[in-house]
Amino acid sequence: MPGNKRKTGGKPKNGMTCAKKAATGKKASTPKTAALSGPCICLKVHLQGPNRLVAACDGDILGCSFKGDGVRLDVSKLFYFDEMVDGETFLRFLRTATMANLVGKHVVELAVGAGYINKDCVLLVQNVPHAQMLTNI
Repeated sequence: MPGNKRKTGGKPKNGMTCAKKAATGKKASTPKTAALSGPCICLKVHLQGPNRLVAACDGDILGCSFKGDGVRLDVSKLFYFDEMVDGETFLRFLRTATMANLVGKHVVELAVGAGYINKDCVLLVQNVPHAQMLTNI
């Protein structure tokens, strides 16, 4: 679509894998399987009463904004970043979530593959997958 350009708000992450981050001493562990490896995941847990919202995004889109079809998606550091994790750790956090807000190809694919998100319910904003999850409390 005309006018649908990726805008950045700050510097996005450099796409370094979790294994490389672990080797450099940054906060991430080496994934145990190839399916769970890949880009590091930015994750933050928001607690409100009995609710546990897991906000997660691919590390390389943190700080970016996306627009399309009347939707604006801001992948802000304030909302999505508290720590960098690998895919296995992300899925452990998702297992305990009552809600989730997920952005990025890697994060959404992991959630779909684990059965948390129906692939038909994934929204694409400038070709960036976005999904939300709600569970019964």
